Amino acid sequence: AFVNGGERLRIASDGKILMGVAANNGPAAPLHIYGGSNTTPILAFTRSSTHDDWQGGGIGLVDEGGTYKGALTFYTHSSSGTKNDSITEKLRIASTGELLVGTTSRLQTYSSSNGTLISVYNSHATGHGGGIELGGNTNSNTYNAGSIFFVNNQNSNASSISDAASKIVGMIRAEIVTSDSNAGDDSGADLTFRTKPEAGASGERLRILSNGDVTTTGAAFNRANAGFTARAGDSLNVTRAGGTPLEICRTGGDGAMINFFRDSSQVASIRYEGSELTMGTTSGRWLQIGANSVDVTKKLKCDFTVSGSDYCAYFRNSNANSYGVSIQEAS
Repeated sequence: AFVNGGERLRIASDGKILMGVAANNGPAAPLHIYGGSNTTPILAFTRSSTHDDWQGGGIGLVDEGGTYKGALTFYTHSSSGTKNDSITEKLRIASTGELLVGTTSRLQTYSSSNGTLISVYNSHATGHGGGIELGGNTNSNTYNAGSIFFVNNQNSNASSISDAASKIVGMIRAEIVTSDSNAGDDSGADLTFRTKPEAGASGERLRILSNGDVTTTGAAFNRANAGFTARAGDSLNVTRAGGTPLEICRTGGDGAMINFFRDSSQVASIRYEGSELTMGTTSGRWLQIGANSVDVTKKLKCDFTVSGSDYCAYFRNSNANSYGVSIQEAS
């Protein structure tokens, strides 16, 4: 079929239809549509009997260069005040299989040597970066506001996160915090982290509470709860039932084990040097605890009210043939 002296439609001998312009080798598919632009749809959709020449949406093809490389593009009309000039690309499937949502700010999936990845990109120069929004609609305390799941499909259980064979091996979740069923429309959230051990059920390992506390106890701060809690702008608490709560290890030689600061200035330290534990301020070491002795290099003061058979200080020598206390004047 010809219009204005040019071919616009062809039905090949095998029944295939070519729309647009003539092809050198005929239609390549039962319906073959040719378009002459990378930025407008080839196939358009309209849902208006009044404006039946408007494009409400469309599908196009972008030439990516090379041999037979093309990206499939999807368009929508984003304004009711203009006509076809406001139909713009919203989704693209590239020749590599990458999925791009949007053009300047986009969600992109692609494969690399590290696996299949998702990239969220914003090209605006105003300081706004890409973002992912996970949302819910609840007024109930501890309910889920959004989760990210990490999955191993080689595991066998797809229905229960608590099963030892669960496919879900890790999870990050936001749990709603509200004391009044969100009556004030002002709920907060805790952020929880779960992992699954081999042959075991997953469990919560870390929680960032809505007030900023970071804890492994799974609950609001309580000194009796076993675990680690770093309180926001406050203190550090370590609790363990029937074991050592805190261990400090220094490798590579003797030196300071703990330094104490007031504001930004160091005021004291605890050190381990030459098989001795020493304590003191920054101006000197006043107490040294060794394998066989405790040396006090500052004045030892005992100031305590006693009565009856009580005492302020007690010295005992289990060897009757040697001194229990030796006092020497300066030589």
